[in-house]
Amino acid sequence: MERTANTAGGRIIGADVVQGRRRQVAGLEYAVCQQQTKPQEVIPIFWQELMERINEIPGRIEKSSTIGLYLYEPPFGPGQDFHYLAGVEVRGDEAVTLPDGMVTRTIEEYDCVVVTYRGKAEDFGIVWDWFHGEWYPQQSEYDAVDHFEFERHDERYLGSDHEGSVFEMYFPVKRRAAGSGSGLPTFQ
Repeated sequence: MERTANTAGGRIIGADVVQGRRRQVAGLEYAVCQQQTKPQEVIPIFWQELMERINEIPGRIEKSSTIGLYLYEPPFGPGQDFHYLAGVEVRGDEAVTLPDGMVTRTIEEYDCVVVTYRGKAEDFGIVWDWFHGEWYPQQSEYDAVDHFEFERHDERYLGSDHEGSVFEMYFPVKRRAAGSGSGLPTFQ
């Protein structure tokens, strides 16, 4: 269930901790060097390339869903270079041959803070700012898992320039030891 938050100009419309599950993602992977390029300029190009080849990917689980996987090398920090995989979730229980240039990556089974965002893709950076600058510092129950994050688009995604587009950002977390936290902020 979506809950409305008066957060980031109303663009963040929900945030929940959900139980994670292991996922296999197949698609096109790119290295992003932030000193040479802006992620908000190159990631749409990656998606265009994937969408031209998406039907080549065998074993897709959800036809209306895509995943953008961010892979980081420690230590995690602002402006860090990363790898980005524009892809789809695939069945992980069988060996498949992928088309040339495509790879698979495994998203490990971590609980995630799922932040639901509504708006244009160009303003999507506010999701990271909100999670790392507001949600995470205001709670004491979870530690961030910093080597990956992923975004998920489904039928609610209407295009990168559409104000009504909705997509989710998954921030992996692990629960701290018992007794070290006071709970999570909630939306009313």
